[in-house]
Amino acid sequence: MPEMHDKRTCSNCKQTKHTSFFYKRGNRFRSHCIDCIADKRIQKISTLKVSTPQSKICGKCGIDKCSSDFHKNSTVKDGLASLCKKCKSEYDASVSHIKDESRKKHSSNSKKYRREWYESNKLLKRFYTAKRRSLIKNATPVWQDAKSIRDIYMNCPSGYEVDHIVPIVSDIVCGLHVSNNLQYLTRAENIKKGNKLV
Repeated sequence: MPEMHDKRTCSNCKQTKHTSFFYKRGNRFRSHCIDCIADKRIQKISTLKVSTPQSKICGKCGIDKCSSDFHKNSTVKDGLASLCKKCKSEYDASVSHIKDESRKKHSSNSKKYRREWYESNKLLKRFYTAKRRSLIKNATPVWQDAKSIRDIYMNCPSGYEVDHIVPIVSDIVCGLHVSNNLQYLTRAENIKKGNKLV
Protein backbone atom coordinates (compact mmCIF):
# COMPACT_ATOMS: atom_id res chain seq x y z
CA MET A 1 0.00 0.00 0.00
CA PRO A 2 1.43 3.44 -0.93
CA GLU A 3 2.55 5.66 1.92
CA MET A 4 1.11 9.14 2.58
CA HIS A 5 4.17 10.94 1.20
CA ASP A 6 3.53 9.16 -2.14
CA LYS A 7 0.31 11.18 -2.49
CA ARG A 8 -0.39 14.81 -3.34
CA THR A 9 -3.45 17.03 -3.54
CA CYS A 10 -4.06 18.79 -6.84
CA SER A 11 -4.44 22.55 -6.33
CA ASN A 12 -6.96 22.71 -9.20
CA CYS A 13 -9.39 19.78 -8.72
CA LYS A 14 -8.56 19.34 -4.98
CA GLN A 15 -8.33 15.55 -5.35
CA THR A 16 -5.64 13.57 -3.51
CA LYS A 17 -3.77 11.35 -5.99
CA HIS A 18 -0.64 9.25 -6.18
CA THR A 19 2.50 11.18 -7.20
CA SER A 20 2.56 9.25 -10.51
CA PHE A 21 -0.39 11.50 -11.55
CA PHE A 22 1.83 14.61 -11.29
CA TYR A 23 4.55 15.85 -13.66
CA LYS A 24 7.91 16.50 -12.05
CA ARG A 25 9.75 19.79 -12.49
CA GLY A 26 13.34 19.27 -11.33
CA ASN A 27 13.08 17.50 -7.97
CA ARG A 28 9.60 18.91 -7.16
CA PHE A 29 6.14 17.92 -8.37
CA ARG A 30 3.86 20.33 -10.21
CA SER A 31 0.82 21.61 -8.28
CA HIS A 32 -1.74 20.50 -10.92
CA CYS A 33 -2.32 16.83 -11.74
CA ILE A 34 -1.87 15.41 -15.26
CA ASP A 35 -5.65 15.29 -15.86
CA CYS A 36 -6.13 18.97 -15.01
CA ILE A 37 -3.20 20.00 -17.22
CA ALA A 38 -4.68 17.97 -20.12
CA ASP A 39 -8.11 19.57 -19.61
CA LYS A 40 -6.58 23.06 -19.66
CA ARG A 41 -4.73 22.28 -22.90
CA ILE A 42 -7.94 21.02 -24.53
CA GLN A 43 -9.79 24.19 -23.45
CA LYS A 44 -6.99 26.36 -24.82
CA ILE A 45 -7.00 24.55 -28.18
CA SER A 46 -10.79 24.79 -28.47
CA THR A 47 -10.65 28.57 -27.92
CA LEU A 48 -8.06 28.91 -30.69
CA LYS A 49 -10.37 27.32 -33.28
CA VAL A 50 -12.03 29.99 -35.37
CA SER A 51 -15.03 29.74 -37.60
CA THR A 52 -14.34 29.63 -41.33
CA PRO A 53 -15.74 32.65 -43.22
CA GLN A 54 -18.40 32.11 -45.91
CA SER A 55 -16.30 33.85 -48.58
CA LYS A 56 -12.80 35.21 -49.12
CA ILE A 57 -10.93 37.30 -51.69
CA CYS A 58 -8.17 35.38 -53.50
CA GLY A 59 -4.73 36.92 -53.03
CA LYS A 60 -3.83 36.42 -56.71
CA CYS A 61 -6.91 36.87 -58.90
CA GLY A 62 -8.64 39.26 -56.47
CA ILE A 63 -12.06 37.62 -56.92
CA ASP A 64 -14.36 37.16 -53.92
CA LYS A 65 -15.00 33.39 -53.82
CA CYS A 66 -16.84 30.87 -51.65
CA SER A 67 -14.79 29.33 -48.80
CA SER A 68 -15.07 25.90 -50.49
CA ASP A 69 -12.90 27.29 -53.33
CA PHE A 70 -9.93 27.56 -50.92
CA HIS A 71 -7.76 24.87 -49.35
CA LYS A 72 -7.79 24.70 -45.56
CA ASN A 73 -4.80 26.17 -43.72
CA SER A 74 -4.85 25.92 -39.92
CA THR A 75 -1.83 28.24 -39.52
CA VAL A 76 -3.74 31.38 -40.57
CA LYS A 77 -6.42 33.21 -38.63
CA ASP A 78 -9.39 32.49 -40.92
CA GLY A 79 -8.37 28.85 -41.52
CA LEU A 80 -8.18 29.22 -45.32
CA ALA A 81 -5.26 29.45 -47.76
CA SER A 82 -4.55 32.86 -49.33
CA LEU A 83 -4.90 31.59 -52.92
CA CYS A 84 -8.00 29.92 -54.35
CA LYS A 85 -7.66 26.32 -55.57
CA LYS A 86 -7.48 27.35 -59.26
CA CYS A 87 -4.73 29.96 -58.70
CA LYS A 88 -2.86 27.57 -56.41
CA SER A 89 -2.84 24.80 -59.05
CA GLU A 90 -1.64 27.29 -61.72
CA TYR A 91 1.11 28.48 -59.36
CA ASP A 92 2.18 24.90 -58.55
CA ALA A 93 2.32 24.03 -62.27
CA SER A 94 4.53 27.06 -63.04
CA VAL A 95 6.87 26.30 -60.11
CA SER A 96 7.06 22.65 -61.17
CA HIS A 97 8.00 23.69 -64.73
CA ILE A 98 10.74 26.03 -63.43
CA LYS A 99 12.12 23.26 -61.18
CA ASP A 100 12.15 20.78 -64.08
CA GLU A 101 14.07 23.24 -66.28
CA SER A 102 16.55 23.94 -63.49
CA ARG A 103 17.03 20.21 -62.84
CA LYS A 104 17.73 19.53 -66.54
CA LYS A 105 20.18 22.43 -66.70
CA HIS A 106 22.07 21.36 -63.57
CA SER A 107 22.05 17.71 -64.63
CA SER A 108 23.72 18.50 -67.96
CA ASN A 109 26.16 20.86 -66.21
CA SER A 110 27.18 18.21 -63.67
CA LYS A 111 27.69 15.60 -66.42
CA LYS A 112 29.79 18.12 -68.34
CA TYR A 113 31.80 18.95 -65.20
CA ARG A 114 32.45 15.26 -64.44
CA ARG A 115 33.55 14.64 -68.02
CA GLU A 116 35.90 17.66 -67.93
CA TRP A 117 37.31 16.60 -64.55
CA TYR A 118 37.98 13.08 -65.86
CA GLU A 119 39.70 14.41 -68.98
CA SER A 120 41.98 16.72 -66.96
CA ASN A 121 42.62 14.16 -64.13
CA LYS A 122 43.03 10.83 -65.94
CA LEU A 123 46.17 9.93 -63.99
CA LEU A 124 44.51 10.74 -60.67
CA LYS A 125 41.48 8.62 -61.64
CA ARG A 126 43.82 5.73 -62.51
CA PHE A 127 45.48 6.16 -59.10
CA TYR A 128 42.11 5.94 -57.27
CA THR A 129 41.08 2.89 -59.32
CA ALA A 130 44.40 1.12 -58.65
CA LYS A 131 44.18 1.96 -54.95
CA ARG A 132 40.66 0.51 -54.72
CA ARG A 133 41.73 -2.61 -56.64
CA SER A 134 44.67 -3.04 -54.26
CA LEU A 135 42.42 -2.69 -51.18
CA ILE A 136 40.05 -5.34 -52.54
CA LYS A 137 42.95 -7.65 -53.37
CA ASN A 138 44.43 -7.26 -49.87
CA ALA A 139 40.99 -7.86 -48.31
CA THR A 140 40.42 -11.09 -50.26
CA PRO A 141 41.65 -14.16 -48.32
CA VAL A 142 43.34 -17.01 -50.22
CA TRP A 143 40.60 -19.49 -49.21
CA GLN A 144 37.84 -17.41 -50.85
CA ASP A 145 36.44 -18.90 -54.07
CA ALA A 146 36.75 -16.21 -56.78
CA LYS A 147 33.89 -17.75 -58.78
CA SER A 148 31.30 -17.19 -56.00
CA ILE A 149 32.26 -13.50 -55.78
CA ARG A 150 32.09 -13.17 -59.58
CA ASP A 151 28.62 -14.78 -59.58
CA ILE A 152 27.38 -12.21 -57.05
CA TYR A 153 28.59 -9.36 -59.28
CA MET A 154 27.21 -11.00 -62.46
CA ASN A 155 23.76 -11.59 -60.88
CA CYS A 156 23.40 -8.04 -59.52
CA PRO A 157 19.83 -6.86 -60.34
CA SER A 158 19.34 -3.84 -62.57
CA GLY A 159 19.40 -0.58 -60.58
CA TYR A 160 21.41 -2.14 -57.72
CA GLU A 161 25.07 -2.15 -56.73
CA VAL A 162 27.19 -4.68 -54.87
CA ASP A 163 28.15 -3.34 -51.44
CA HIS A 164 30.35 -4.62 -48.61
CA ILE A 165 28.25 -5.14 -45.47
CA VAL A 166 31.34 -4.56 -43.30
CA PRO A 167 33.34 -1.96 -45.26
CA ILE A 168 36.82 -2.95 -46.38
CA VAL A 169 38.06 0.54 -45.44
CA SER A 170 36.83 1.99 -42.14
CA ASP A 171 38.15 3.67 -38.99
CA ILE A 172 36.32 1.14 -36.79
CA VAL A 173 36.71 -2.23 -38.52
CA CYS A 174 37.82 -3.50 -41.93
CA GLY A 175 35.85 -6.33 -43.50
CA LEU A 176 36.93 -8.93 -46.03
CA HIS A 177 36.13 -9.17 -49.71
CA VAL A 178 34.24 -12.46 -49.34
CA SER A 179 30.87 -13.65 -50.64
CA ASN A 180 29.06 -13.52 -47.27
CA ASN A 181 30.17 -9.87 -46.79
CA LEU A 182 28.46 -8.71 -50.01
CA GLN A 183 24.93 -7.41 -50.45
CA TYR A 184 22.82 -5.66 -53.09
CA LEU A 185 21.84 -2.04 -52.44
CA THR A 186 20.32 0.66 -54.63
CA ARG A 187 22.70 3.44 -55.63
CA ALA A 188 21.00 5.88 -53.24
CA GLU A 189 21.21 3.42 -50.32
CA ASN A 190 24.86 2.66 -51.12
CA ILE A 191 25.79 6.37 -51.22
CA LYS A 192 23.90 6.95 -47.95
CA LYS A 193 25.65 4.02 -46.26
CA GLY A 194 29.14 5.01 -47.47
CA ASN A 195 31.80 3.18 -45.47
CA LYS A 196 29.73 3.05 -42.28
CA LEU A 197 29.02 -0.17 -40.44
CA VAL A 198 25.20 -0.35 -40.38
